[in-house]
Amino acid sequence: MCRVINLVKTGKNIKRLLSERGLTARDVQQRLGFAERRPVYFWIQGKNLPSIDNLFMLAEMLQVSIDEILIPKDEYKPQGSVNEHDRSS
Repeated sequence: MCRVINLVKTGKNIKRLLSERGLTARDVQQRLGFAERRPVYFWIQGKNLPSIDNLFMLAEMLQVSIDEILIPKDEYKPQGSVNEHDRSS
C-alpha cells in the first residue's frame, strides 16, 4: 500500500526528535554536508521532505527507523478509488 505523508506533522516530528536528542538544524546541516541550514528548516516547517538519501542519513543520525520519522496522513484514499457518493452519480 502506498502511503501519503503529512508534511506538517512530519516536520513537527523531526523537530521533536532533534530536540529530544539535543540536536540542532546546524548539527543536521553539518552531518549531511549542506552548505546552509535552509533545507533542514524547510523539513521542520513542513514545507518539504528530505530526499530518500537524506532521510536515511537523518534516521541513522537520530537512531530511529524511517517509519518513526514520517507521519502518514490520517486518511488514505488511493488514486482512482471511487467513494459511495461517486457511485450514485
